[in-house]
Amino acid sequence: MFISVEEATILVGLITSIVIPFLVSWIKRNAWPAWVRLLIALVISGIGGWLTLIADKNVPNTTSIIIYGSALFTVAQVWYRTWFTGLGIEEWLNPPAPLVQAAAEQAAAQTEAIVKDVLEDKVP
Repeated sequence: MFISVEEATILVGLITSIVIPFLVSWIKRNAWPAWVRLLIALVISGIGGWLTLIADKNVPNTTSIIIYGSALFTVAQVWYRTWFTGLGIEEWLNPPAPLVQAAAEQAAAQTEAIVKDVLEDKVP
């Protein structure tokens, strides 16, 4: 049971566009400088572009790797924003520290109390 070149290309593109958001999530957890995280994301996208070119039986060159890598980077960003951030998968994979979460809840409660006091004219 073999798949065609077109199916292989779609499969590699789909796999890399799904895997890259998981890698982005992993990269975000580390305390590296922003330029290191960006460089890692670009290298991963370049590797994904190279794999897509190989699956499509094209001869990889610098321009085609940049084009395919950019496309994968863009698709991965859309996947990340839509599914990971939008559905809360990012928060599930990287839950906030208990202290940070407690501070956020306390700040929300205090803000709510202040707004309630202002609306009820309890503030002089």
